[in-house]
Amino acid sequence: MAEILTPLQESYRGVTCSRCGQPTPVSAMVGNLEGQHIFALRCRACEQEGIYTIGRIQDFEGTPRGRRVDFLNGNRSRPANG
Repeated sequence: MAEILTPLQESYRGVTCSRCGQPTPVSAMVGNLEGQHIFALRCRACEQEGIYTIGRIQDFEGTPRGRRVDFLNGNRSRPANG
């Protein structure tokens, strides 16, 4: 019987945002750390920053969410009085 080949499943290492619960990828450097390290990471979904420990890193299936275009273009919200 012939074996059916399926496309490779993409995955990435990341953390679940402590504010909105969406997965956010970590850099390869952070993903390979071991021990009692902590790091700051900005969520790609809600744009809030959180502090995480290496123990919170997990593997997620699929491809990571991209950053919001407005954020990359520098079009951040400005205060109403300014």
